[in-house]
Amino acid sequence: MQRGLAVLAAGTAVGYASALMSVGQCEEAAADRVASELGDRDVFVLPFESGPMDYPGSEAIVRRSGFKVRACRASPQEFSCFPWAGVSHGRVVSPFLVDVRWGFVAAPLGGWGTRSRYVALFGLVFRVHDLDGWVT
Repeated sequence: MQRGLAVLAAGTAVGYASALMSVGQCEEAAADRVASELGDRDVFVLPFESGPMDYPGSEAIVRRSGFKVRACRASPQEFSCFPWAGVSHGRVVSPFLVDVRWGFVAAPLGGWGTRSRYVALFGLVFRVHDLDGWVT
């Protein structure tokens, strides 16, 4: 019984370590998916305003993933920052699992986003499925 609990505890610790070590790769995988869906790596990044369409850390993540990033300086009266893309910091949800929120809009009423779940094995990542999507 004690041996089983020790193995379970060790496996859990290894799983969390694996997920933590793989967060950056999960973020880059999500950014690559944005580029694939959008067909472009030259994008605007929205300013962080703590709203439902915010992607904290996005500028650094997409830049690290090879995007050319432009800051969006739109006013509330006029928004012309297209295409825009966003990828949030990855979040470890359990041993070996990381969630990353991402989205993009190519033109008004032309985009979508979701939260993707990845299995993370010490830097090797695989998308398992998408959760909580949105569409414009």
